[in-house]
Amino acid sequence: MTVTDRKVARVLLSSYPVAGLQTLAQLSERASVSAPSIIRLVKKLGFEGYPEYQKALHAEIREIHAERVPGKPADGNWHLPDHVRKQCAELGSAIERTFAQLQETELIGAAHLLADPSQRLSIVGGRISISLAQLLYRRLMTMRPNCELLSSDPLERSGRLIDVGKRDAIIIFDLQPYDSDLVAFARLANERGAQVVVFTDNDLSSVTEIARFVFVAAASVQAMTGNTATVCLIEVLLIEIQRLIGKPASERLRQLQEVRT
Repeated sequence: MTVTDRKVARVLLSSYPVAGLQTLAQLSERASVSAPSIIRLVKKLGFEGYPEYQKALHAEIREIHAERVPGKPADGNWHLPDHVRKQCAELGSAIERTFAQLQETELIGAAHLLADPSQRLSIVGGRISISLAQLLYRRLMTMRPNCELLSSDPLERSGRLIDVGKRDAIIIFDLQPYDSDLVAFARLANERGAQVVVFTDNDLSSVTEIARFVFVAAASVQAMTGNTATVCLIEVLLIEIQRLIGKPASERLRQLQEVRT
């Protein structure tokens, strides 16, 4: 496909099959291409023209509707290879299991702790889970002050322990393979009075032994679902934090955007 072909294809697939039921003029405007470009694409797909392409879409919709089991959602990834569909199913299952075991006391308690502006937040991950720590940090710092992303290097972050006290909260990401240095850091911070929040997987990092709040992602090592489920937990926690902070979070984001521009 040419660059123009791909622009049309993306629009068609973005809300398939509804997008293809639009008029030629509507689809042309939405994809920002000419009508002849769309016609050339559908001919590449084996149709004589746009009307024939739309007839095929109508036939496909009727077929899907006829085969659909009442109460069961349509299989939207039928076009993918079997091994990819299996992975999609495993990811979906991991997310469902993750939220099934999420406790309200953990979610609300951690949200209140992290929304408290008097708490200094230090976020840290291991060599692999540092990307998850970065995600939480970049979102939290747009909502509230006193957020810090610690280095994944044990020596670099050890100096932070000197200033740790009762007004500190340490958020740790420790998923398999577990990081013994993170466990040691968490214990020392906790001994100095810091409250610990940990994101881990269903085999449970040793950090959970001293953590006040624990978020568990249902993970399959073979399918590598832990990171995906953890991202979902992060999103839910951030929604609750933003709700608790309220207008100051929106105002802080506005000010940050002004500074950056």
